[in-house]
Amino acid sequence: MRSPFLVAHLKREPVTVPKYQLLWQFYAKAGQPLCAAEILAAIAESDADLLLDKCLEYLTLAVANAKSHPMTIGGRHETAISFLTDLEEKLDVAQVQLEVHHALLPHLNDPGEAGQKIKHLNKTLLTLR
Repeated sequence: MRSPFLVAHLKREPVTVPKYQLLWQFYAKAGQPLCAAEILAAIAESDADLLLDKCLEYLTLAVANAKSHPMTIGGRHETAISFLTDLEEKLDVAQVQLEVHHALLPHLNDPGEAGQKIKHLNKTLLTLR
């Protein structure tokens, strides 16, 4: 299906995770892996109620799609490399965050705000900046 209205419909407000899931798959099947990676990154970084492991899954898929982008198409070579580097850094941070979260899980029900901070760790992608 190559309808010009499909992409416009899937990008239309309100943006939802299910619509973006269809959109990244459309881009991947249409031979546009960099566009698919951009959508996957947007899902991972969205304000949707995604748990950390799901964000990590989307970032991993984004990296895989970005790596499959042919570097000679469209003159986006530098942009694609920069985007891929940024994705890989976010993926590294998310992997460390997941490890820390798993290490702290035994303290999830501790009194005070420690448990709340551990829960927050599983609901938000952290950055190094």
